[in-house]
Amino acid sequence: MNFRWVGNLTITNKLLLVILPPILGCIVFGCAIVYNQYRLSTGLEQVKVLSELAVVNSDLVHELQKERGMSAGFIGSRGQAFANTLPAQRAATDKQLNSFKHFVSNTSLPESFSSQLSQLNRDLSQLNSMRKSIDSLTVSVKEEVAFYSQLNKGLLGIVDHTAKEGDSQAIAIQAASFSAYLQMKERAGIERAVLSSTFGNREFKPGMFLKFATLVSEQHSYEERFLALATPEVQEQFRQLTQTRAVKDVHTLRELAFSGNADELSAQSAEQWFAKSSARIELVRQFEKSLSKSLISQTDQQLSGSTSLMYSIIVLMLLTGSLVLYISVTVARYMHTRLHYLHDSVTKAQKNFDLNIRIGGNTNDELGQLGNAFNQMMSDFEKVIHRVRTNTDSLLKASEKMESCANVMQRDVAIGHSETEQVASAMTEMSCTVQEIALNAVKASEASTAANIEAKEGNIEVDKTAESIHELAEEIGDASKAINELDNDIQGIVSVLGVISGIAEQTNLLALNAAIEAARAGEMGRGFAVVADEVRSLAQRAQTSTEDIRDMTERLEKGAAIAVLAMEKGKAKAELSVKESEKAGQDLDKIVAEVGIIDAMNEQIAAATHEQSAVSEEVNRNALKISEIYQNTQAIADELSALNEGLLADANMMSQEVSKFKIS
Repeated sequence: MNFRWVGNLTITNKLLLVILPPILGCIVFGCAIVYNQYRLSTGLEQVKVLSELAVVNSDLVHELQKERGMSAGFIGSRGQAFANTLPAQRAATDKQLNSFKHFVSNTSLPESFSSQLSQLNRDLSQLNSMRKSIDSLTVSVKEEVAFYSQLNKGLLGIVDHTAKEGDSQAIAIQAASFSAYLQMKERAGIERAVLSSTFGNREFKPGMFLKFATLVSEQHSYEERFLALATPEVQEQFRQLTQTRAVKDVHTLRELAFSGNADELSAQSAEQWFAKSSARIELVRQFEKSLSKSLISQTDQQLSGSTSLMYSIIVLMLLTGSLVLYISVTVARYMHTRLHYLHDSVTKAQKNFDLNIRIGGNTNDELGQLGNAFNQMMSDFEKVIHRVRTNTDSLLKASEKMESCANVMQRDVAIGHSETEQVASAMTEMSCTVQEIALNAVKASEASTAANIEAKEGNIEVDKTAESIHELAEEIGDASKAINELDNDIQGIVSVLGVISGIAEQTNLLALNAAIEAARAGEMGRGFAVVADEVRSLAQRAQTSTEDIRDMTERLEKGAAIAVLAMEKGKAKAELSVKESEKAGQDLDKIVAEVGIIDAMNEQIAAATHEQSAVSEEVNRNALKISEIYQNTQAIADELSALNEGLLADANMMSQEVSKFKIS
């Protein structure tokens, strides 16, 4: 990456560039934390409202449950039971319904509840119509129970949805537990209505027994779900509730209903059942209130804690941001002052050539170390300039003396170079003569070497020919053996064919005998006769095939005998060729030996000539090298003279430049 733009910024801008990003990052991070905490607080406030809505719903459900039970008993007794208490219960239900409508109208609820509330309001608007039908006994218990159960289902559905809203897991679990408890209580209310229409009669109305059994099973299921989500303390309190007298009375009457005894069912009063069941539901209702208070209390605690944490984070952010800003500004101001002081001091020393300038302020940070390093550097520069001034005069004197010595060396080198050129010319002529003699000796040696190589190659080819003939003879011998073995195998095949032919004849005779015996057996042996005919036919075919194979093997045996004879003749001729090629190889070995002696003599002559030529070449090279050395020495002497002149000029210039600096 190209960071040139950073180098073009002033110190102030660079410090701002370093300080501002972390501060802005902290501000953004802090704002994000505060925003998340604000969202959590807002969510908890909404959960609190929903928890209060759940409590209001549970109160309305409780009153509707009692009205449902009394209405069922009223219809089941044809207007005799609950005639006096039902109007008061309806008034209590209306009172709680008004509280529910007032809470919904004056409270801001999430949009996700709008569809459920709309449907619930439509169902509640039909409540008066249902009450009129109950008073006129124009509705069945099943229809009445279904209507009230639908209302309670809508109300409890809102409670179930409440458990899914909000971000607090603990409150969601407690709300889910509370919802399961309300569902259990709703099933208990329906059970009260069903048995209110059953007790006093000899049997359950159609479908009511199955509904009763389902309600009991659902109560157990919701009870298990409630206990699974509840805290250990709440579980213990609920177990104590189940040990009360009212709960045991309901269990006794429930067992009576499960027994299906007509006399006992008719003897049991619907009002007594309703009273005992209501007593149990009232206990459940009291426990429900404690659960709702606990839910609202926990929501208030988390809301209060979340709000306090949000304000604490804001205060901590402000304090931390102020402290970071104060420290950043202080450090930036200090760095800017020190860097400005360093810049001024270095610039002054550069403009005035003043080596006496020093940077004050003894600190242990990087800027203090930089100032100390600058002071040490200026002290070193001052010492160097002082030594340079002292040594400049000595350098001028030495340069003048070196100039005179270089002139003398140039003159001596010119004389030596002239003498070595004459020696090199004479050695060059002698080297040419020796090289010509050596060249002729080398050509003779190369010719004898080529002849020796050709003779060796001929000997190698003869050896290869002998080896090839040997291999051919061996292959012919192997082929002869293979053909002999083939002949033996053919003899074996012939013997086996004889055996097969005998077996075929015996099979044919046996088949003939079997046919005769089958003919004697008459009708009973007809199938056996057919088999015997087939066996005889197969035996004849096998005998015919055996005769054909025997003819083929006889022809193959004759051909193998002819091949064996031809192979023996070829083997004899191959052995004769091997002997002749071995004799030719011996003659070529003698030729190779004689040519080798000639080649060795030529190599000795060529070596001696080459050695003499090498000596003369070495002398010639030495003479030329001496001449080159003289030339190089002369060039170096010329260059040294020029360097001395330049050194003298540089020494004068350096003396002038050093005199500019001010030293103590």
